[in-house]
Amino acid sequence: MRNYTAILQKEPFDGQYSKSSVIVTLALGLALYNCVELALLILTTFKRWRGLYFWSLSLCNFGVASYAFGMMTDYWKLTVLWATKILVTMGWMTMITCQSLVLYSRLGLLVDNDKILKSVKWMIIVNSCVVFTIVDVLDWGSTYSSDMSYLVGYYYIELIQITIFTLQELIISGLYVWKTYSLLQVVSKQNTRSMVSQVLAINIIIIAMDIALLVMQFHHMQLYQESFKILFYSIKLKLEMNILSKLVDLVHGSSVKNRSMTLEAIDSNAVQGQAQLDVQRELNGGRGSIIKWYGSDSSNNGAAHVQKDFGNVDPRFSPSMSGSSPVDGDDDGDDTIARVLSHPNDLNNSLRHPSSTTNARTSGREVDNLYADFCRVLSK
Repeated sequence: MRNYTAILQKEPFDGQYSKSSVIVTLALGLALYNCVELALLILTTFKRWRGLYFWSLSLCNFGVASYAFGMMTDYWKLTVLWATKILVTMGWMTMITCQSLVLYSRLGLLVDNDKILKSVKWMIIVNSCVVFTIVDVLDWGSTYSSDMSYLVGYYYIELIQITIFTLQELIISGLYVWKTYSLLQVVSKQNTRSMVSQVLAINIIIIAMDIALLVMQFHHMQLYQESFKILFYSIKLKLEMNILSKLVDLVHGSSVKNRSMTLEAIDSNAVQGQAQLDVQRELNGGRGSIIKWYGSDSSNNGAAHVQKDFGNVDPRFSPSMSGSSPVDGDDDGDDTIARVLSHPNDLNNSLRHPSSTTNARTSGREVDNLYADFCRVLSK
């Protein structure tokens, strides 16, 4: 039993500035600084305080701050033990769950598969409910009960929970890596490729930090693991806010320039047949033309024809109807954003019947959906 106690015990501050005390102080200080900065960014970025993305981002930031304050009071013995454990428990549960919800809230921008999205959602819910219940019971039992079985159970559940939540975040980040990598195969415009590469790089950095925390946990570096965990989660949260903003800019621009960039970013050599000629002809045309897609006849196998017409433009396709940026806090964050990837047949259906690919919540934005549908086919 002494071995389990020694492994789980974190040495408090002894009044001497050693290597451990400096690392803990720097990690906690940087984490709290990131929390303050991120809170200001959230307050100044979001126009409307609602939606899954806004609340998961805000609550995750609150969880990081709560966990940091809890560890501060524990390391420097600033308050009673039960108050410290409340701060740590509340912070840990909020931080872990909402971190995954932040990524899930924007996953629909890239993944157009309801089964995958529902599986990710229920994975987060089930893991949070089951794992946190067991961990909290064993944690509080090992602290206030004389039964040593609580301590043994808490030792093993610590290893299990960090493994489960690391795998959970690896799965979600892996989906981003998979889909952004597939976009690189068809995107040729340099600025757009750079943006997609940044999305890919940030997700790889997030995965690397998750693996580093897992390694420290299995090497029983308890004090360092908890200190760096707070710092890493604050960094990951800032990176995720940056990555998702870039992803929104990539999938759906709020200006005519961003919408026209969709065709320019496509590698026309990756398209076959009449569609290739149409894309190349449009790219060689004027920059300021308004593009309107019409349904094609069966002889061209569903290829789209491009017609530049300044006089007969449907007023619904006016730039003023393009919608606002998703950071304004719309419900669930992705209702006003066209998805990038879908089934190949969606293009032909959308070209022949544009209204069939829209619903009441996306009416007035048909041209954006048609551009997104075109990207879906090229991404396959």
